Amino acid sequence: MGSFQRICRLLKDTGFYKLRGNSLVEAEMKAYASVLEELSTQLERILEYCFLDSPDNLRLSYFEDLFGLAIDPQDDEQTKLDKIQQMKKRLQVRNTDFSKAAVTEQLRMGGFTADLTEDPDSREVQVVITRDRGYCSTKADKEMWIRNAMPCHATPKIIEKI
Repeated sequence: MGSFQRICRLLKDTGFYKLRGNSLVEAEMKAYASVLEELSTQLERILEYCFLDSPDNLRLSYFEDLFGLAIDPQDDEQTKLDKIQQMKKRLQVRNTDFSKAAVTEQLRMGGFTADLTEDPDSREVQVVITRDRGYCSTKADKEMWIRNAMPCHATPKIIEKI
């Protein structure tokens, strides 16, 4: 049902209007309906790319930039979907989520399993990577992901044991 039909149905239900197909009210409703149809089409186009659920999303690169987890065209379908799920989880992170458990979870979202040891005196956090799923394609991307998972006062010291 189009906008015009919906408007007509709603107005008929009020009992205030006699809609016979040629009234001034119907002409006005047709004008409103044409604008509403155009708006509806534009909203559908926007919504088509708003949600981070499909690796075929044409706007996926915007989410990749936002969350720092690039989806490589060479990734298999399951890896792409795993990365999308991890990006969606990043939406739930607050600026107070810097407990050891939260940082470990942030690292897991980047595809890493790691042991963390904090040295408060040096403000370093030793990050011993025990598993890397390869979500970050370069060493610089990996280091940036790990750095971004840390509170701003802590410096990660990355050690790979894989």
